[in-house]
Amino acid sequence: MEEIGRPVWFLGDLDDPWVARIADSIRGLPGLAIRSVVGDLPSADRMADPPSLLIVHRSRLSDADIASIESWVPPDPDDRTELAPGIVLCYGPLVRYAELERCARLSCLLIPEAVAAETLDGQARRRLGMDPRGSGRVGTRGLTVDVVSSNRALRDALAEGLEGLGIRSRSQPDPGLHEVILTQASGRADVMVWDVPVLEPGWTAVLERRARQSAVIALLGIADRALVTEAKAAGAYACLDVPLDLEDLASVIGRIHAERAGLRTAAVARAEPRHAVPPGPSGRSRWSVDQPATTIPERSSSD
Repeated sequence: MEEIGRPVWFLGDLDDPWVARIADSIRGLPGLAIRSVVGDLPSADRMADPPSLLIVHRSRLSDADIASIESWVPPDPDDRTELAPGIVLCYGPLVRYAELERCARLSCLLIPEAVAAETLDGQARRRLGMDPRGSGRVGTRGLTVDVVSSNRALRDALAEGLEGLGIRSRSQPDPGLHEVILTQASGRADVMVWDVPVLEPGWTAVLERRARQSAVIALLGIADRALVTEAKAAGAYACLDVPLDLEDLASVIGRIHAERAGLRTAAVARAEPRHAVPPGPSGRSRWSVDQPATTIPERSSSD
């Protein structure tokens, strides 16, 4: 179990609203310190008091960035001490596959930026040895989930996996984009996990109709900012990419149940949209205005 007394750091360009949204999604983590980094990442020798978890967002990865990440990780895994932080990399579409391969051996987790706001909090809490907030295994009694896909193997695997986590689930074939509603003898589900056929025209209109029936968790294949923005505008409660971590899906389902159980009032839910898609770049981070980041200590020049 990770020690939660040590801080958690988030480094990223907070002038980018999408990155600010990711930072906002984890602000409940204990000991969280947030720093806006526009240029190259700081190396370990510049920073004091290493964190238990270092979360980094990069739209692209320079050689200097990778060298900085490497500075936090002892070269020999056997030499790694408890002071070496776990590293989570949230990466953008400009990061190349070869760079991800290099970072995979350095990081405990790689998360695409498009879905990080949905998954990062739970992933971080699990790595800190904490119960993820809104875990799908907690208090989902009475909730029914339909897993809808034209891929039988995928829908059966997800439905069975959710059942194993204590979430009542049904595997449902996708009737296609020309169906207005899904008709089920067993009744309408509270949550629909939909494997969205994003290459077919008209999927957003169907998503709008389905979102009026159930809370829709959209599985988007390889998600990016544009695709997530389009799905959210059509009414998706949350968006995940495929393949996915079943715990991430369970956490989103748990959030839906918590809201429906009245843990958040309707007024609050309206005032705070669920992981709303951020606006375009404004040139200034909202964190610098209404949510000052905790200072991340640097080593003094005399050290």
